[in-house]
Amino acid sequence: MLPIRPAAEWAWQLALDHAQSFHDCLYLAMAVMADGLFATADVRFWKAMQPTIYAKHLLCIPHRA
Repeated sequence: MLPIRPAAEWAWQLALDHAQSFHDCLYLAMAVMADGLFATADVRFWKAMQPTIYAKHLLCIPHRA
């Protein structure tokens, strides 16, 4: 189980630093803390985080209509 307070504080800072939603950043922070992946269909978020050290924890699964 991951401690929520450090994840939330980290996610808040990520959201501010990268102008992204807290919600997406919280999932990303938890993935990083667990040394795992966050699979997202949000291509905009995925692209925004590609230049960061956190990119290796993101998997983009684009939605197809």
